[in-house]
Amino acid sequence: MNDYSDLVFMMGAMVLFSLFANNANDSMVRGSRLLTQIEVEYTAIALAQTIVDEARTKSFDRVTVAVNPSDRMIVGNSSLPGAVNYPNGFTAPANLGVDVGEVYPVFNDFDDYHNLSLIRATEYGNYTITATVTYVRAEAVETAVSARTNLKRLRVTVNHPNLLNPITTTYVKTYY
Repeated sequence: MNDYSDLVFMMGAMVLFSLFANNANDSMVRGSRLLTQIEVEYTAIALAQTIVDEARTKSFDRVTVAVNPSDRMIVGNSSLPGAVNYPNGFTAPANLGVDVGEVYPVFNDFDDYHNLSLIRATEYGNYTITATVTYVRAEAVETAVSARTNLKRLRVTVNHPNLLNPITTTYVKTYY
């Protein structure tokens, strides 16, 4: 063949190969981006769960913290002597939060996590962690109440620039 048909076939093959290579590259980039998004979400969930796990180990209220660390009493403070002061002896809803002299991570009761705000640096950047503690009723644990009850809800929210939506984890602690 003395015409240019071989050259046209070669150019056609190069165009087809370029399209295939471009599509393969796009697929790899999308896969890598998706994997990074999953890792960012997984890290956010792990950070939120870490705060919940820490808070779960704390006493329900400052009046239920044992005065003597070796004391195994549920109520370690005489300000809550019995049914007369239950639940009125617990911390007032307006006073939930860190007590004087307490600093994260050395908290002694559950509601110390109220209004917690942290920034955690990871290999994926900075995560912003916020937490709130509210009193709730057993009938509606999603609704905060302005009265003392035997239930407190911790809501931990983790945000990151690469998250489409913040990650929120909730835990309800009971006095019993």
